[in-house]
Amino acid sequence: MTYNVQVLQPNELSKLEIERCLSLVNEGGALAVRFTENQFRQSTSVCVVRSGNEIVGVGVIKPTRPQYASGIAKKAHFNFDQNMLELGYVARDPSHHGYSLSERIVAGLLSYCPDSSLFATTSSQKMKQTLEQSGFVQKGIEWLGRNKKELSLWLKSNETETLRSSVK
Repeated sequence: MTYNVQVLQPNELSKLEIERCLSLVNEGGALAVRFTENQFRQSTSVCVVRSGNEIVGVGVIKPTRPQYASGIAKKAHFNFDQNMLELGYVARDPSHHGYSLSERIVAGLLSYCPDSSLFATTSSQKMKQTLEQSGFVQKGIEWLGRNKKELSLWLKSNETETLRSSVK
């Protein structure tokens, strides 16, 4: 199968394309609450994977949310920079399983912000493998999420950024 991976701004997608992205994420079952169009539009960047004209995969870089990140740090028992961007909402159409779409989505998002440190949370074994292969490291302890699944915290730090902050 041939796939086209694009990293875009949320406003570069049509209303119908945004609805498809929301549908993929919400049907994926990883979230305890619905992912809304407003949250989608606040994303820093969006990675979409298309098969022909159909969006079959999606992921986003979420904006900084210090209060949310602080809550994650407490649950994971691991302190990290609460102004970090978050990689999340990675989902694909189940009929496109086995084509490494999550890896393509994460790589696309990382290419968009190569100099940024990021965090992610997941309960998915497949996503944990994808994050680890992409340079993320699991930190802290796992905790029970609202959807009753064990979540874990993953961080990807930029060595240049770390060096800059330690030199100050």
